[in-house]
Parts: sequence; C-alpha cells; structure tokens
Amino acid sequence: MRRKLIHLSSFLIPLLYYVIPPEWHPRLLLIGFTVIYITLDVLRLRIKKLRILFQRIFEGVIKPEERANLTAGTWLLVAADIAVILFPKEIAVLALAYTAIGDTSAYFIGKRYGKRKVLGKKTVEGTLGGLLANVLLALLFPGPKHVFLIGAVIASFSELLPLPPDDNFCIPLLSGGIMTLCSGITFSL
Repeated sequence: MRRKLIHLSSFLIPLLYYVIPPEWHPRLLLIGFTVIYITLDVLRLRIKKLRILFQRIFEGVIKPEERANLTAGTWLLVAADIAVILFPKEIAVLALAYTAIGDTSAYFIGKRYGKRKVLGKKTVEGTLGGLLANVLLALLFPGPKHVFLIGAVIASFSELLPLPPDDNFCIPLLSGGIMTLCSGITFSL
C-alpha cells in the first residue's frame, strides 16, 4: 500500500513538467534530479551501510528484486527524461500521468474488486479500472482526444505484460511513442 502511494506521488513529475515555465528549464531540472537519484541508487547498491539504511527506511516498500537492483523509481525517472526529450510536451505529460494514475488505480481496484486473474497477479477488474482512470485523463487533458485515448489503451494493456527492465520504464515510453506516431507530430529533439 505504501509503495503504491509513493507511486501515485510520481504524478508530481508530469504535473510539475506541465506547470513549470519554460524559462526555468524543466527538462534540465528533471535530468538533474534524475542524475542525483541514480547516483544515490547506485551508491546504495555498492555501499553496504547505505544498503542497510535504505532497507530499514523502505522496508515493505521496495520489492525483493529491488534489493540488489535499481529501484522502480530510477526506471521511472529515466523514462521521464527520455519522454520529455523525445515527445511533445502534452504527450510526455500524459504518458507519465498514465503511468502514475493508471497503474495505481489498477492496483487499488484490482485489490478491492479483482476476481478474475489475467497474467499472474493482475486482474481483469484492475486492468479495467486502470483503463478507466487513463481514459478520464485523456478526456480531461486538452488536445487530440483520439490520440490520447489510444495512448490510454496502450498504457493500460502494456501494464499486463512483463516487459523488461520495468513497467515504470516501458509504459510511458510505449504509450508516448505510439501517441507521437499517431499524432503525426515529429519527435521534439
């Protein structure tokens, strides 16, 4: 539960990227934050005392496989950096919002109402709950609704797949890439 609440807080990334004025260089701020976060994550893996401290602080939050590997937060930040560099602003924002809101909604709805399993621990009800949350985001966000709805579907169903290295990396890049291709907007390099 705490893990998903932390995951939900990752909605701050697209929110801040959307509202921070361009003259403050939001891309550079995000990249700088990511570099610091990755550095701390790598140091945690290499320095035993930091690893022990990290595990004490985040006990019950990190997955067992994250004890000896990069955390989901690292993968999400790397994906966010790639998204804000490659995709138009509105697409990067939505792709990251789908990851934060849709994934969290799928988890809570699946936990509460999930009955029919699909692909491991995932449930049909959770997937549909995540899809509903993503569709609402698509409809509320200004821009081409058909493109945003395609992204909502891609984000929701890519959550079901065990894509390496991490769903927090894959979901925003898959949904953002497909939205960009569908919109006919060229990458914003």
